[in-house]
Amino acid sequence: MRFSLFDNILEGKRLNQMILIFISSFIIMNLIVNYAFTISGYPVSFMESQLSFSGELIKSHFSVMTNNQIELYFYAQIVDYVYIFVYSCLIFVIGIYLERRFQKRTLLGTSGYVVALSGIVAGICDASENVFIILMINNHTSFPNIYAIIHSCFALLKFILLGCIILWIILLFAIIIIRKLKLISNNSKK
Repeated sequence: MRFSLFDNILEGKRLNQMILIFISSFIIMNLIVNYAFTISGYPVSFMESQLSFSGELIKSHFSVMTNNQIELYFYAQIVDYVYIFVYSCLIFVIGIYLERRFQKRTLLGTSGYVVALSGIVAGICDASENVFIILMINNHTSFPNIYAIIHSCFALLKFILLGCIILWIILLFAIIIIRKLKLISNNSKK
């Protein structure tokens, strides 16, 4: 796979600025999206709902909500799209940043590109999941159960990708730190 497309985007200082912008935006949007979901009164956690694989279970969640709460839950999905955009962009710029810390066309360097693209794929899965949530909201008493199954499949894929991304980012940063410490140690011995 050729990743040279990314070689000239977001150079140096601009990349660092984008990381700071998206980290700040991520923190703000995380607070906003959690508030939006909290005020909707959805009766269970994200994980329980998103990984339910059950239309009947999700219908039971909606059954204990008022029409106003269901409407707020719909708006929370719209807010979530902004959050998805922000975290996808954050992962993308961190992946590009990490790639630039390793030699070109090495396994570690290429993995930075993979992280960047995986963040976009995770966001697409999350956005697709939201489409099915909105479809379920629009017919919350009798939507086809397959909507919940598809919604949960997208959620599962999103969670797997995000888990792998987080672990790989931690690993790459650890390698960078270890290399810097070795360099400092070697320089101090001279």
